[in-house]
Amino acid sequence: MSKPIPFTAPMARANRMKIKTNTRRLVPKKFTSCIELTDGKPFIEDEYGNFIPLQDWAPYQPGDILWQREPAIVIDTFFEFKCPLFSGDILKIKFLADGAKRLCKLPERISDRWNKTSDPASNLPNWISKKQGIPNGCFKEAARTWLKVTSVRVQRLWQISEEDAIAEGVEHVGFCGNMNDRYPLYKDYSAKIVDEEEGFTRTARGSFETLWDLLAKDGSRWEDNPWVWVYRYELCGKPEGWDNA
Repeated sequence: MSKPIPFTAPMARANRMKIKTNTRRLVPKKFTSCIELTDGKPFIEDEYGNFIPLQDWAPYQPGDILWQREPAIVIDTFFEFKCPLFSGDILKIKFLADGAKRLCKLPERISDRWNKTSDPASNLPNWISKKQGIPNGCFKEAARTWLKVTSVRVQRLWQISEEDAIAEGVEHVGFCGNMNDRYPLYKDYSAKIVDEEEGFTRTARGSFETLWDLLAKDGSRWEDNPWVWVYRYELCGKPEGWDNA
């Protein structure tokens, strides 16, 4: 069964463009509080006294197919709609990553959360009636991107390499220097001003640091050097039987 994995709009776009092929996810405290290191590698003791590598506890494993839960908004509704392709309550959705639009049938498990009346529009949640963002990103039936996990490893955040930072999808904004000393520039996600002197870093790793801190909570920021699961993945097609799952 395919599992959801959330991404921000810029990272969702990077996935679809095959620029981003890695993602780092925070290891929960329930694991980090009981890590046992053996030869520098983290293990967790299970209920039977066996020491299991920390990467084996990751929620996603090699071979898993993940559907991308990305930011989207409802821009139109069609109740009791009927056509050869759709029937029922239909939403027109806009993805914030690239502005793409698509029609999607509203799943009954979502519509059943509120009582239908003779005037459905009078009793809708705000994310539909007021065209607000869909809570937590698009729902499964609206998914358009699938990712196949190819490897999982675990490391401290500071162990990220320049190559891996590039694979995290940080934005490359150009080059600087002359023909004899030319180097790439990457987006500084913490910058409030972007001009010739601010708004960029000279390394992808430095850019990733600002991106991580933009999203991180206290106790899991860059300076805390937390444990992370590192997932490598590749873009793949819609899983067989997806529409009937």
